[in-house]
Amino acid sequence: MTQNNIPQEYELRIKTLEEQVASLQHALLERETQFSFSDGIIGAVALEPIALLDRELRFLEINRRFEELLGVKDDIRGTQITSMTGIDDLVALIGGCFSRCLAGETCIASTWVESPSLGKRYFDIHMYPYKNTDDSVQSVFVFGYDLTGQHESEEALRESKEKYQLLFELESDAIFLIEKESGNILEVNSAATKLYGYSREELLTMKNTDLSAESEKTTQATREKHVTIPVRYHKKRDGTVIQVEITAKHLVYKGVEAHIAAIRDISFRIEAEQHRLKLERELNQVQKMHSIGTLAGGIAHDFNNILGILMGNISHALSLLPPDHELSPMLQDALKGSTWGQSLTHQLLTFAKGGEPIKKVCNINHLIGESARFVTSGASSRCEFSLCEDLNTAWVDPDQFKQVMGNLIINADQAMPGGGIIAIRTEHYWAENESDFPLKAGKYIKVTVEDSGVGILPNLLPNVFDPYFTTKQKGSGLGLATAFSIISHHEGHITVSSTVGKGTIFTLYLPVAVGKEEPDVSHHRSFHSGHGRVLVVDDQDALLRMMSRMLERFGYEAALANDGKKALDMYKEALESGARFDLVILDLTIPGGMGGAETIRALRKMDPEVKAIVSSGYSTDPVMAKYEEYGFCGVMPKPFTREQLSEVLDSVFHKND
Repeated sequence: MTQNNIPQEYELRIKTLEEQVASLQHALLERETQFSFSDGIIGAVALEPIALLDRELRFLEINRRFEELLGVKDDIRGTQITSMTGIDDLVALIGGCFSRCLAGETCIASTWVESPSLGKRYFDIHMYPYKNTDDSVQSVFVFGYDLTGQHESEEALRESKEKYQLLFELESDAIFLIEKESGNILEVNSAATKLYGYSREELLTMKNTDLSAESEKTTQATREKHVTIPVRYHKKRDGTVIQVEITAKHLVYKGVEAHIAAIRDISFRIEAEQHRLKLERELNQVQKMHSIGTLAGGIAHDFNNILGILMGNISHALSLLPPDHELSPMLQDALKGSTWGQSLTHQLLTFAKGGEPIKKVCNINHLIGESARFVTSGASSRCEFSLCEDLNTAWVDPDQFKQVMGNLIINADQAMPGGGIIAIRTEHYWAENESDFPLKAGKYIKVTVEDSGVGILPNLLPNVFDPYFTTKQKGSGLGLATAFSIISHHEGHITVSSTVGKGTIFTLYLPVAVGKEEPDVSHHRSFHSGHGRVLVVDDQDALLRMMSRMLERFGYEAALANDGKKALDMYKEALESGARFDLVILDLTIPGGMGGAETIRALRKMDPEVKAIVSSGYSTDPVMAKYEEYGFCGVMPKPFTREQLSEVLDSVFHKND
């Protein structure tokens, strides 16, 4: 720091000192007076430290202020300043300038001094050479100017400016200084240039209204109210419209009334919130179905038992009558009605509890073709396919998947009363960890079903997968709910998009499988026949009687038990007598008694070679889907017909045919 930077309050003091130094130098030069730094001219100037050093850096004279600065009370004349401790910065500065003074130069420098008595002070140190008549330097004057107050103020101001500039540039929000009256942009940070795509120079020629994608009236009203604006629409240099949040505050900038505005791009936040709400709706959908499941499962189980008695007896009665018998048409209608009841119960269970899929590796393209041919037979619409030729196989329940496709194709057909094209596409889809859908990361098969029908109103679109929700005059409202549940239980996802008057698109996502398509090895024999002994376990007497009649018709001897404990006693007795049972048919759930899962474990301990079929009205039970893991060799959901029982018996007794 030089004298030119010293404020006015110090200039007078420095000028006085320098005048006195000149007088002192003159007096010394003339050798006309004796002087003391403690008295007289220099001693009177006690506000600033003054000293005279010889060529060996020894004190010749020193005033009281310099003594205070050094923290000494004794006379130190004759002492070298370099030998003093505790004032290292001052000693180093004086030592560094001393050689220049001995060469005849004036030296000015600044330093902080840790004074033992005055504390930490900031000084300007001025050093002047004292010359002999021959212009040689005899000694050196040292003057200190205490500028601590000014230096601290300047440091604070500099640090404040640096902090402001650092915060201004590091702030992730776009910062604008805007003149209040004109709206001219006075200053911006780098985040503003990055957000809007303009250079700083371009922005400084613009008004704040140039960035708005809204009306001037709206922007002006906002500026006058001085309020925080939660959402506004701005446009970037390339024309992109973004949603921003603005927080502004009034200030005076370089004498001008202005606003400082922090502008944050919240487009991503709104998109994230929309995504969160979408996932929340889908979670609510799953939870809604789950909450209905417990009630629906119990009702469906009892209803299936009733239907089982009806369908089994009707189908058995039909097999005993000639086709032209007068009762045959009535029995056929009764069987058809029971079958409709079976389908309704199955859909109810499926959408409410999911219906544990009995999965195998399938070719999705083949299943789509089968579903489309069956559903569109006689329909006014037709399907057009764009199927991926190298599509991976999927691990699905083929019957459930065909049910989903059937529901979607029927929906598409009904959305086009005058007929039209139903576009069905398959392709691969890769889900990332941060997928837009609730899917695990991995490879999926994507199936799209698109129609060009009436479309779905936007306010109704979120409800299309709700149970019993429908906009049709006919229909139960279970089709899409069932599809949603089936796909969810396959660890997949289903979405819908629609435009009124243009059509609707349903999209399925199914995990791919590792392996080749499993061939259909089922054998269907219309008239099963066999021989041997079959033990039937069920808590419904009517079902036991029905099973007995059917089995005897197929050539078997039937033994009946109404719970698992009794069945174990009968099985043990048969083993001991040498008349073992060739097959056991176990009801999975027996209220108050031993059910199928517990009974089969006990039977396998008794006879590891036992053959058993599991049967239940709870078609959603995991045992039904993975029956082999529980020790069964066949599965028979209730209700069933005589033909279905025949088919199951074929699969058990003729597996190697």
